[in-house]
Amino acid sequence: MTAQHVTFCEMVLKGVREDLRQITGIATTGSMDRHGEILDIASARFRPEVPLIWQHQQSMPAIGRAQLFKDGDAIRFVANFAKLTEPGLLKERADLAWQAVKSGLVKFVSIGAMGGRKFVRKNGPPLLVDMEVVELSPVTVPANADATIDTVKALYARQRESIPLIREIDLRFLKGAIPLDRS
Repeated sequence: MTAQHVTFCEMVLKGVREDLRQITGIATTGSMDRHGEILDIASARFRPEVPLIWQHQQSMPAIGRAQLFKDGDAIRFVANFAKLTEPGLLKERADLAWQAVKSGLVKFVSIGAMGGRKFVRKNGPPLLVDMEVVELSPVTVPANADATIDTVKALYARQRESIPLIREIDLRFLKGAIPLDRS
């Protein structure tokens, strides 16, 4: 399966919890992406759960699962990275992806979408309608600057000092988040 269209979005690290290996945030919005297109969120289709795929490598096994849901002019997600105990390539890939996201080295996600129609509009960018979102991927290169990751859940007290963004973030921008216990 090859995705016809991908839309990228930025992750903003706000909190982590190792036992869940979970990220949450916005998979895409209805704003124009860097491809010069707009995904019509209202007509977008997807299953409640889609594969979490590392860097859009669709020929490789998934590294976890993502739940998608519409929220106004955005598609939000909750994604869990697989936590495998059996040694092997799949465990290495899932652990590599989780470590890259948790450390902040990979700060973006992207949807892979198929099908649908593209409408070229006279007074605006092309509109993608009836697209089916088939996967979510942590990626290195972003295109949709409006979408963000709300949380990366995986942080223990000993790790807090290694992630300066959590210490320095202005709490006014957390919009109802619970501050971390710094003891």
